Amino acid sequence: MKIASCEAIPSIKEFFPSIKNDLTKVTWYHNVFTMMLSKGQLKLKFPLWLHADTDNMGEKDIDKFLSLYTHNFPEATISIGMLHVGQKFGSKREYNAKLVTQMKDTLTRNNVTQTVVFPVDLVGATYSLDTLPALNDVHGITDSALYMYAGVSNHLSDDEISRAWKLIKIFGRDRVYLDTEGVLHDQLFKTS
Repeated sequence: MKIASCEAIPSIKEFFPSIKNDLTKVTWYHNVFTMMLSKGQLKLKFPLWLHADTDNMGEKDIDKFLSLYTHNFPEATISIGMLHVGQKFGSKREYNAKLVTQMKDTLTRNNVTQTVVFPVDLVGATYSLDTLPALNDVHGITDSALYMYAGVSNHLSDDEISRAWKLIKIFGRDRVYLDTEGVLHDQLFKTS
């Protein structure tokens, strides 16, 4: 299970002593571990954002992730991918009703009540205006958001930009994180 990327913590139990099940290798994004050591901060402080890249995970592993982190980090924001092992997007990479329902059922089955952020591909999200808004209504979750990401080489048509802004308005500007670069970033923010 990949939580971030880059340098691995020497021992997960050293930093999270309450974790009894060494389910995963925890890794840090870029040089966070070195920075924490240099500042003498070996304890994590909230807000904490925990992400599971679920493309290669089955339902049981996803349930373990949610159980482990909702129990040990009830204040953390959970970020969990939409696809499970073996699943693929449609031709336009849209998030269909089956994927959205699967996500809602997974969160409900695991009694998730903390803040959840749904990472979605920006281009695919523009073709999912009829399905993604259902993520605003997950039993037990009072706060959720979208994390829309795109690569540097992505380019959106005028229609896709319009759809992206419709989705942002549906969720609310304060409930959408945009991770865009280059031309795509300029395209989006010229129309905002």
